[in-house]
Amino acid sequence: MALYIARRLVWTGVVVLVVLLLTFAVFYLMPAGDPALRFAGKSPTPQSLAIVRERLGLDRPWYIQFGKYAKNFVAGDEYGWPGLGYSYVNNQSVLNTVEKRAPRTLLLI
Repeated sequence: MALYIARRLVWTGVVVLVVLLLTFAVFYLMPAGDPALRFAGKSPTPQSLAIVRERLGLDRPWYIQFGKYAKNFVAGDEYGWPGLGYSYVNNQSVLNTVEKRAPRTLLLI
């Protein structure tokens, strides 16, 4: 029985790792163009692009970006747990947005 539980736990970890890799690939590696251009404003300068890339971690290799992504998913980030990140559209943490809208969503369900 213990071997069965251990095997299931190992496979759970593998599945979580694969899902993390797939979501990372979809959101970080696949978008065309420079993501820093979306956050740098209407007329970006090379200096502002460099600052945005450094702030978002885009100047680091993909495996370091994935490590930070996985750490934030498991342990949370500066905006709380789970590590949902920061919405640049709403200028607040995603967790706050979800908490604010969850009661009405649950009421509709």
